[in-house]
Parts: sequence; structure tokens; C-alpha cells
Amino acid sequence: MHFTKPTAASALNLDKLAYGGLCLLVVALSAGGDGSTLGGLVFANWIAMIPVCFVALRILLTKKVRPACPIHFIMLAFSALVALSLIWTIDPDYTAVRLQTYAEMLVFVGLIWELATTQTRIRNLLVSYVLGSGIASLITIYNYLMGRSTAQFVGAAFDSNRYSVEGVNADEIGLIIALGIPIALYLVTAQKKQWLTALCWIQILAGFTAILLTATRGAMFALAIGVVMMARPALSRMSGVQRVTGALACLALVLCTLYVIPQTSIDRFLSSGTELTEGTLTHRTVIWAAGLQVFREHTFLGIGAGAYGASVVKIIDIPYIAHNTFLSVLVELGVVGASLLALLLASMVYSAFKFPYLEKRIWLALLGTWVVGASSVTWENRKTTWLLFGLITAQAYVRQTREVQLRHHESTPPLRDAEGWELAPEPLSLVPTSNL
Repeated sequence: MHFTKPTAASALNLDKLAYGGLCLLVVALSAGGDGSTLGGLVFANWIAMIPVCFVALRILLTKKVRPACPIHFIMLAFSALVALSLIWTIDPDYTAVRLQTYAEMLVFVGLIWELATTQTRIRNLLVSYVLGSGIASLITIYNYLMGRSTAQFVGAAFDSNRYSVEGVNADEIGLIIALGIPIALYLVTAQKKQWLTALCWIQILAGFTAILLTATRGAMFALAIGVVMMARPALSRMSGVQRVTGALACLALVLCTLYVIPQTSIDRFLSSGTELTEGTLTHRTVIWAAGLQVFREHTFLGIGAGAYGASVVKIIDIPYIAHNTFLSVLVELGVVGASLLALLLASMVYSAFKFPYLEKRIWLALLGTWVVGASSVTWENRKTTWLLFGLITAQAYVRQTREVQLRHHESTPPLRDAEGWELAPEPLSLVPTSNL
């Protein structure tokens, strides 16, 4: 389909506006905007309306959408199973809410797919994530300085020495920030912009400090995985000045730990070994044992999406969520749901191994960070999870498109102008599209 110049220009402008809205949405999500509400609607959902509206207008104008890839069909199958679980769920209300959430996640992944069409755009979304997680880190540090603990936000006696962003659980904000630090290390080595390098180092320093203030052991373990996987490529590509800056940052972290972080937070981290071998991981092992008992009675299809709390309340008297993404999916959607999640993760890992070296390291590092962190929180229905999944899928497609187009350029004789000068090849196209 051919477009007139005004139509093409309008479509391009709508695309730019939608992409700007998507970047703003990523900033809001990584800053904890998925936990606060405005006018009865989650703050991040208000922002999501910006890219949704502009993409919808662009599609109406061009009558074209980007073809889905196989990974998307796995996501769709998982969401379809959530919808089908309405038939056998033990908690229809919660399952209906969870179905709405997954519908939003599919729209979110669709936005990423439509808009994150080049390597530059994907990197800019990663920059947006670092910016947002930096804001979350600074807010957490500010709340600590002001003496505003997580307990004060929820009006409870527990978590009186843990700090977070208002409206967001300390465990979850810890994992959000933990995902931002490997991204910052990647950006430090992948580009040369001084302002962005400075932003990344600020986030690395503030992020470590904020995670210590959240006293989130799962986030710290997850962060260790991400940093270890990114350490080698980061150090090998850093200049001497960057290495010195990194060493100073590490020294500042040590001093911060010794003189700033509350002793209760340090004690919580130091008790990790004892909790793993002798404790209950803040009652998690009790919750997990109850979930496994339910799973043995509903092995194949589970008890319905979002119904974990309702299923264990008869065993432990409190409707706790699973505090483990994989167990949550196993209990709620059975072996079928767990298999689809495993297939989805395996597909992304397989795709990541085909990326160029630096991209392969960062996406495997982020997947490793997510897997470890998600083992202590219920994150299968969180936008941050689906942001990660959507970006990996988009990265895989950018790689494939670039390889095909490079092969095309190599096999095509160079174009020359009237005077015999060789013309530069056409830039790699943004997206192949299909008619609606």
C-alpha cells in the first residue's frame, strides 16, 4: 500500500508521539508508578493511554500492523489459559481481575512490539528504565532520611525498619531497582555519552544503597546474579577513567553500608544463611508448603488464576499470595500453565543466545536477575515482568531483521548516481508490516 506524503508524515508523527509516551510509561513503571493511584486508576495506566491512543490512530491511518512472532503466541496461550480458568476457579472474582490484568499486559507487549522497532529505540527504553529506577532509588533514600518506613505507609507494626516508595512493597521495589543496575552497566559500556554515563553511575550507587535500605534479600541475591553476568563485558570495555570511577563507587558503597544503612537492615542480610537452612524465609516456606498441598489436589489445571490466597486460607488461616512466581503459576494454572511459562522463558533464552555478545550478556543477565528475584515475589502479572519479556522479543526481531537486510545489501550491486559516485545503502527499515 502506498501513502501520500501527508499521510506518511502524519503516521510518522503519530509513531514518534506514541514512542515518547511508551518511554514515559517505562519511566513511570520503574519509578514505582504501578503502585500508586490517581482518580481511582493506577498512575501508570493513565500514562499508558498516551501510546495506546497514538498507536491506535496510526493503525487507523495506515491500516497496517506489525505481524506477531511465535513468542507472542506463547504469551497469548498463557493468557487464554487464564481466561479458561474462569470455568474451574475457586475464586471467580479474583480470577476475573487477573484476566483483566493479563489483557492489559498483552496490550503493553503489543505497544512494545509496534514501537520498539530498532536497536536505538530499545536502548532508549532501557535508558528510560534506568531513569525511572534511579527516581525510585532516590525516593527510597529520601524516605529513609525522613524516617518514613514502609510500616508507616501501610499503617502496620511490621517492616518498621524497611524503606520503599509509597504504595510499593519493599520486596518489589527492591527487584525493580535490581533490574536497573545491570542495565546501567550495559549502557555504560554500550555508548559514549557523558551525561548518560553519569546517570548510570548515579543509579548504580543509589540503587545499591536503596536495595540495602529495602532490606530485601531476594533483590540482593537477584542483583548479584545480574552484576556477575555483566561484570566481565563491562570491565573489558571500560576506559581507565571508568574503572577508577567504578572503584570509587564501590568504596562509597562500603562506606555507605558501614555508616548509613541501619543495623537492622544489615542484620537482615546477614541472617540469610540461617533463614535458608533453619528459618522460614519470613514465613514463605509455610506458604509454599500450603501451596504444594493444594497443587497435589489440582495438578493438571490448577485452582484458577489469582486464587492462591483463597486456596491456602483453609490451611494457614490467612489468604497469602504465593511469594514465588513459579509456585504461584503452578498452583493457580497447574502443570499446563507452568509448562507454558517454562516454554516462554526457554524461547527467550534461546533467542538471547543468538544476540551479539553485549546484547546477549545483558538480556541473559536480566533474565537471570528476574528468575532469582521472582522466586520470592509474585510477579507473573506485573508490568515490569512483561516489559522485560516484550523487550527481549523485540530485540530478537531487530536482530533477525538486521541479518536479513544485511544479507540483502551484500548481494545487491551498489547504486551509483549520474556522475558515478556510489550511493549509501538505504537505512534499515523500521518494521515490515502486514495489511489489516
